[in-house]
Amino acid sequence: MSVSTRPEVPLPDGADPAVADDWQPPYDGDPAYRVVWSPARMAAGVDVRSAAMQLEDGALVTQGVDAPSVFIGDDRYWPDDARALADAIHAAASQADAWAGRQAGNPDQPTALSLLIEGHAAVAAAVADLDGPRATRTAQVAEQLHAACDALGAIIDALDGVDAPEA
Repeated sequence: MSVSTRPEVPLPDGADPAVADDWQPPYDGDPAYRVVWSPARMAAGVDVRSAAMQLEDGALVTQGVDAPSVFIGDDRYWPDDARALADAIHAAASQADAWAGRQAGNPDQPTALSLLIEGHAAVAAAVADLDGPRATRTAQVAEQLHAACDALGAIIDALDGVDAPEA
């Protein structure tokens, strides 16, 4: 096969045609090959994708230094190592969420304390717009809600050692 001849071999399932490398000519008895890449999976500004070497007969190299691998940025990992790295990152992120009082994997989920604080703020705003006996009773409820927020914050501080947000 000459350098100008390209095998008519389809890309493997999951390969991104926009980033498949050009075919490389046979060399020293080895067949022509190309490196194929998965679509980019961007995470926190880092390009994550898998790569494999495809031979001119369409087969993928599955053993040795040319076996399929995962690239995180410019760093190459074997699939098992990439999974171990992902597990370690997941565990560290879950710990960080726990320290922040959030459910793992849901950084936007409000905590019970933040919901109480938001409720207190809403009641306080409503009380400011009221007059008469109803306003007095609503103000009493708002004070009780504020006291409940303070009590819950003290419990969280005692159990977790994490400072509660200001009410």
